[in-house]
Amino acid sequence: MVNAIVKQELNMSVWSMIQQVAASAKGSGKLNLFRSEEAEMKMLVAWENGFPLTSAYANVHIINGIPTLSPKAIWAKCIIHPEFAGYKEERLTSSKGEFQGYQITLKRKNGVEATRKFTLEDAKKAKLDAKDNWQMYAENMCFWRAIGFAEDVVFPDVTLGIVSADALGAYVTQDGDVIEGSWEVKPTQKQMHTGDVENSMIPVKLGELIEKYGAGKVLFACGNKLPTTVDEVHTLAAILLRDLDEITIDGVEEVAA
Repeated sequence: MVNAIVKQELNMSVWSMIQQVAASAKGSGKLNLFRSEEAEMKMLVAWENGFPLTSAYANVHIINGIPTLSPKAIWAKCIIHPEFAGYKEERLTSSKGEFQGYQITLKRKNGVEATRKFTLEDAKKAKLDAKDNWQMYAENMCFWRAIGFAEDVVFPDVTLGIVSADALGAYVTQDGDVIEGSWEVKPTQKQMHTGDVENSMIPVKLGELIEKYGAGKVLFACGNKLPTTVDEVHTLAAILLRDLDEITIDGVEEVAA
């Protein structure tokens, strides 16, 4: 008996269940969801890829407006694929024992085989090495990027239409799970009211704005569209802080939650 993840049929009964669960998930306030539609999209992606609905919040991530799967979830689809015939990993090091990257070989039972690698030099060429996730999790990022390249060649029937979260810059753990992040918006101190000087030194998190102003006002301020870009976060912060002087956002950075 093959234990494979099978694409599940979507019907009105399933869709109705997704909508009901999404409303409860959003209402719980515990899953970092801005809208019930976001929860619906995550569960829909999970369902179409053969995962339980309840796994959506751990395995499906919306990055820059694009639904993605965690590298671990895509890898799970590959290793229980009926054609999976094994893999080999090699940690690449210099003559001095310094880490350089990973090389991954994947095989199918029908004979298709491919070896792909991703190194710190590759990350540097792609201008990824300056990003926080690559500085903090270099080995993890190289490992999962190499696996992703091999998966695309050997298991295109699995990865077709799926975007891996790490390919869009998500932080990834050694186990292939995505580390959820949050935007930090830092308004300039000089343009704040005198009474707000102390508070202006504290980074303002999107979650804190929601807690302070309420989800309804935040959604209204961003036109009922979840902020997914730096520019949208800039605009949202300016609107929500409009009761202060006009502000200039010095910087926006993504940090681990």
